[in-house]
Amino acid sequence: MQPTECLLAKCPHCKHKKKIMQLMSGNTFGATLWSDSKQVAPMLPTPSPIQKCPNCGHFYELRKVKLKQGSDLWGETGWLQFDDAIDAYNELPRETPQEREQLTIIFAWAFNDIYRFDHTPTPEQFDTFKRVISECLQLPIFTAPDQTLIKAELYREIGMFDKCISILNDYNPGNEFELDIKNKIIEKAEANDTKVFKLIDGRNRF
Repeated sequence: MQPTECLLAKCPHCKHKKKIMQLMSGNTFGATLWSDSKQVAPMLPTPSPIQKCPNCGHFYELRKVKLKQGSDLWGETGWLQFDDAIDAYNELPRETPQEREQLTIIFAWAFNDIYRFDHTPTPEQFDTFKRVISECLQLPIFTAPDQTLIKAELYREIGMFDKCISILNDYNPGNEFELDIKNKIIEKAEANDTKVFKLIDGRNRF
């Protein structure tokens, strides 16, 4: 991994410039892939598409703000913790299918980060997660065939195990990797397990 000069993201609310990490090169050696589709690659960190301004506390989409080249080699990725993800979900517009899908995935990743960092969500956090994801799963974007695995996984994560299994029983994977994911999700659902899990553990690949 080789960092380069950071980017400066200009907050559309208060004009504060946030330093965003930028890489000259990186790789996926040691990367871990999780069942919610999040990849954690120590040698290829990427900035969050949704950023929180450290000055005013508002949120913005990185692709929609003015970016300038900075001079510092240091910058942050800006991935949201769950409480911030709740605020971002409530604040940001969800006018297009892409915006709705992006916010849903980032919201789910932020919740599952609680498990990824070996913590346990509170009952209130789980209830909020379940309510938001239940609403999001009704969106048309989740009817597309290429969304079947993540759709089933999200149903499992909110505890709707029968729905998860029913979706996957009707799903014909396109390759062996997808078949393996399908079987692992079903196995977890049959065990009434809502926790996100590793599909590929980067620590055990070499």
